[in-house]
Amino acid sequence: LAWPEPASGPKLVDLGMTLEAAVSGQGVALARPSLARHWLESGALVPLFATIRIEPAAQYRLLPHAASGAVADGARWLVESSRRWADEALALVSGAH
Repeated sequence: LAWPEPASGPKLVDLGMTLEAAVSGQGVALARPSLARHWLESGALVPLFATIRIEPAAQYRLLPHAASGAVADGARWLVESSRRWADEALALVSGAH
């Protein structure tokens, strides 16, 4: 946004406090759906706009340094879990309207 920073009002730097303030009716919070899941599921927070998805400029990569079975199993679990969590978060935001 091309708006200046507010000159007055609370300045919360902790995401938990920011979300609690929004739940308490003190404003709007900008947060990842996965981090606001509890409040979204309970209906305490609702999306202000349709889902906005932004692709990051850089991607994380998983580069195991060993070829052991345990490392491969751990890498597979991390990839599958991350995909499932992302799908759940998107479904949660899309269905919360």
